[in-house]
Amino acid sequence: MSEKQKASPVLYLMLCAAPPAQWMHTFIPDLQAAGWDVCVIVTPQATRWIDTQNLEAITGHLMRTDYKLPGEADPLPKAQAILVMPATFNTINKWAQGIGDTLVCSLLCECLGRGTPPIVVVPCLKMDLVRHPVFSRSIAFLRECGVHILHEPERYPSPLMVPQEEVLSTLQMALQKFERRKKEMDKQITHIDETKSSWKRSATDARLEPTRHGALKRVLLRHEDVHSPFMFLNEVSVAPGEQVRRHEHEDMEEIFYFLDGEGIMQLADETQSIGPGDCVIVSAHIPHVVENTGKQEMRFICFGVKEMPDEIWEKNIGKDA
Repeated sequence: MSEKQKASPVLYLMLCAAPPAQWMHTFIPDLQAAGWDVCVIVTPQATRWIDTQNLEAITGHLMRTDYKLPGEADPLPKAQAILVMPATFNTINKWAQGIGDTLVCSLLCECLGRGTPPIVVVPCLKMDLVRHPVFSRSIAFLRECGVHILHEPERYPSPLMVPQEEVLSTLQMALQKFERRKKEMDKQITHIDETKSSWKRSATDARLEPTRHGALKRVLLRHEDVHSPFMFLNEVSVAPGEQVRRHEHEDMEEIFYFLDGEGIMQLADETQSIGPGDCVIVSAHIPHVVENTGKQEMRFICFGVKEMPDEIWEKNIGKDA
């Protein structure tokens, strides 16, 4: 494998047992020409539709279809993106329900829980299955979780799928969005030093100081800490064992101030414990989860602020709020 290939982003191409699996070997060179280092993972039933040796020769990687043993090294490099093409009725519904009875489903479930890498899905199934009520719910749920699904069964009935050019452009868009989100995380999650914490602030770290109106205040956030105008203010309650499900916002920052209870907060793949007095800033494009791991109700204040362009934010740094 050349140095150029080694530097390419790794794509897991997951094949399910549908007719297009038979010609996916002709699409792999197009993926490679687009800059991807392709690794193939297939469902057990899909092995009957493909030529394993041919796929391994084209990709230069071992083709996986089953789980590795505990302690064994992963034979494939870490993926920067996943393409499930063709995706079948069974795999899509099992994945949405959290059923990991194949290597493909298990890896997809893990990625959905972790929030990385980006996933593009190209379903291929009969119209009778497309109309099944469970399928539409599964598709809606996966899209809500940030999965990119390319499916136009009226225009491209099985065994046809959306054009390959659309698949390639969506993969590129998904990777760019992921890298942009990672840069936001790199800016936001920093090591705590003597002058400033990372995305977590504690009320005990903020000294009491007088306001212009004769009261005392603890300044947890100053105007330079966020990029944007105010949007909303909510008081949120989370019962023990419950959570605010994973979600993200395209153009809004959220700030959380925790009043009661204890739990954990996950930002992308970073997790920290949170409790009363903690303040958390969540930038746009950052997926996040709040979970109550304690024995009492958790309460926190959450407000959203519209993210403004960097040039406007920088112009206003240093001005009084």
